[in-house]
Amino acid sequence: MKTVGERIRQAREYRGLSAETLASRVGYKTQSGISNLENRATGRGGFALPRIAEELNFALDWFLQGPDTEDMRTVPTFRPPVWTSELVQATPASTSLVRESTEDYSPRAKAHRLIDQLSEKGLSHAVELLEGLAERHPANQTERAGVLVPAPHKHVA
Repeated sequence: MKTVGERIRQAREYRGLSAETLASRVGYKTQSGISNLENRATGRGGFALPRIAEELNFALDWFLQGPDTEDMRTVPTFRPPVWTSELVQATPASTSLVRESTEDYSPRAKAHRLIDQLSEKGLSHAVELLEGLAERHPANQTERAGVLVPAPHKHVA
């Protein structure tokens, strides 16, 4: 059975991200935080695992419990927690992060989930279609910023 760290590495590589990129997106200052998680023989990933699961768009439970698989298309996607009134009432008043939330049904998140379900041939076709759509309907930087599609960085020479 794979460790949490091995699943993080598998998911990161499947998404085509470097440890440095993932580290930056989830709040680590350097890639060593991700490397430490990936190389750890035991442990659960600490405070960053929910952010890692969300960034990589795979279910938190899969990172923690498996099942092990080589076909990442079979791994469920990330689902944000749905807070119930019972849970909100049971949470200490000092917790300012408690809020009502629902699953992310935004078009961008839905597209991301659908892309993960495509075969290689389907993915190639989808890329062609998306390139045409992107030319006709370009997004401004604010619309593109987010967890799943980061805003482009402008480098000043």
